Amino acid sequence: MSLEILEKIEKLSELKDKGILTQEEFENKKRYLLDENNNNNEMSFTKKTEGTNWLPIPSFIFGLLAFLASFDESEWNMDEKIGVLFFISIAFILGFISISIQNNGKALSIAGIVLSILASLAILDRFEYIN
Repeated sequence: MSLEILEKIEKLSELKDKGILTQEEFENKKRYLLDENNNNNEMSFTKKTEGTNWLPIPSFIFGLLAFLASFDESEWNMDEKIGVLFFISIAFILGFISISIQNNGKALSIAGIVLSILASLAILDRFEYIN
């Protein structure tokens, strides 16, 4: 409970003692302040946390590997295409999750997302379209 809430309850108690507020009014106002405090505490859990680097670093690494693989000019078989798509997907998903839930490692997460997008654009010509 915050100090501000306690001070407000003390002031309400003084008003009740002076006869300005009835016992019922005092209880209602006190309950309102306590409920408001509880609601604010519950909302604080939805804020972003500082977090760790276990999401941004893999996002960057998978994005970088996919981007570097896009420069390979040899013919790719289906397994290699699926592998690069897997790396692109993992980099994008981990980067997006990291940006959504934490503050730490934003630059690495953004770099992983950008590299995964660039890799996906670079390998578009490697996939054959079915007519």
